[in-house]
Amino acid sequence: MSRKRVIYQSEALFTTAITNHASLSAADQLLRVQDISHGVELDKQDVNEFGQLEAVERKVINPPTVSLDFSYYLHGGRNERLLNFAMTTDRSSTDASGLENAIQNFLTNDDGQNYYISVAPEGIDAKDASGEGATSAADDLDLAGVIGIGNGYITSYSVEAAVGDMPSASVSVEASNIEFSTDGENVSNPAFNLETGEPVDPNNTSPIVNFPAAADTGTKDAVSDWEYACLRPGDVIVDFNDNGNCFPSSSEEDGTSIGGAKLEGDGQCHLQNFTLDVPLSREALTRLGSVHPYSREVETPINITLSISAFLGDIAAGSLDDILCDTSTRNIRIKMLEPCPEGGTRRIAQEFLLKGASLDSQNFSASIGDNKTVDLVFTAQSGGANSKTAGLFMWSSVGAGADEGTGATGFEFSETTGAIENPIGEE
Repeated sequence: MSRKRVIYQSEALFTTAITNHASLSAADQLLRVQDISHGVELDKQDVNEFGQLEAVERKVINPPTVSLDFSYYLHGGRNERLLNFAMTTDRSSTDASGLENAIQNFLTNDDGQNYYISVAPEGIDAKDASGEGATSAADDLDLAGVIGIGNGYITSYSVEAAVGDMPSASVSVEASNIEFSTDGENVSNPAFNLETGEPVDPNNTSPIVNFPAAADTGTKDAVSDWEYACLRPGDVIVDFNDNGNCFPSSSEEDGTSIGGAKLEGDGQCHLQNFTLDVPLSREALTRLGSVHPYSREVETPINITLSISAFLGDIAAGSLDDILCDTSTRNIRIKMLEPCPEGGTRRIAQEFLLKGASLDSQNFSASIGDNKTVDLVFTAQSGGANSKTAGLFMWSSVGAGADEGTGATGFEFSETTGAIENPIGEE
């Protein structure tokens, strides 16, 4: 019987390094995914000649580009680790030496990753279907297909949080190839060898023999590798005056004196939403003799933007002249606390630190019947792969450097100070 439709229950999204194709497993699945879109753009050019009106032929001259866009609810940093963002594992150091530039892996020898969308039979959850090639009564649990996207490079990453919505991330990917399989057995590697333009595995000698079923995350605890079901807007705290070190605490100084909306302390503005945008636009490097780009390098400089909207509280003293002559910057830390802590212990679920941010704009709006609002935009330029002084830094709740047995995130959050209460492993 022909299929009538495909809905979200039937699809799951996976990613892994090109070289790990054959060992893909449920551990490589991106979780809490909310939408997926993909497509191909073919740049065809007409071949014309004198003597006839219509084109002799239409040829693909420039390398085609495969696009993949998806979004997911933030739930502790697991997806970010799978997407090859670098996580800072030090949470207790009182200096910046342990910081790891979150985008360092995209700045040095980035080979891209493969992405896979598994498609289960109609009406079957992806967690119940795999490419095992079952027979008889279990035939309806065989995968209906796999969409493989090869040589995928992240071109943008953004985080959004707003009152009334679960914090989420959106990712855009550019890739070189897309390959469709009609079942989950012996799925070939969709990646190309970008040096030669040939498939990585032309004879399919190292396929995914049985494409894995999606993870059944409903059976996991909140402190397991699946982390949290989601994070909540009421658990998001933004510190505009962080000291910029591994140890998350406020600077002794009162940040940058920009005037206008008060950002810290009594009377501070009341945040309604923010967007953290990390542009990773790629330049497709081509050459004679190569059908596909031999590399897609990040275009620099990389200007990371934090856009904030808030209800205005008190105003702080300052003038435009002060801003024009002020070259100082802020370190802005976004803490996302675990929801519904057990035993009264409150831990950080996921965290972002934007270092070296300067104010680009500050706009106020008021009207009858509405609260007065202020919109602020901060921009920080990312440093090099090993920079500790500027750019974006991330922490996740579990993984390398965290206590996976207890779900420890490296430090406990203090409701009174908003900083370290008791660093894990410290007396």
